[in-house]
Amino acid sequence: MLVDYRADGTRRIITRGWIDPQNRHSIWLTTPIRPGRQQYEIDFDLMPHDYEFQAGSRIGLVVMSTDRLFTLRPPAGTKLMLDTRDSSAYLPIVE
Repeated sequence: MLVDYRADGTRRIITRGWIDPQNRHSIWLTTPIRPGRQQYEIDFDLMPHDYEFQAGSRIGLVVMSTDRLFTLRPPAGTKLMLDTRDSSAYLPIVE
């Protein structure tokens, strides 16, 4: 989720994006995740949405392992790790 953390302390979800890691190459091709493998590269898009951030806002990116309304839940005890040093996000800016 892309989140606007406003200067007044309120927050607003701007948009969301989803991907099933087993379909990281294509929605038509299931490639299982192998337990214990060190890394997988996973790219996904957020749903497009025009939004104007207010002065003083902070932009946040929230990563979740599941979204109860839109994805299948992994089995209990599943652990996922995100390497924030090797992660990036691109946000188009229009002036």
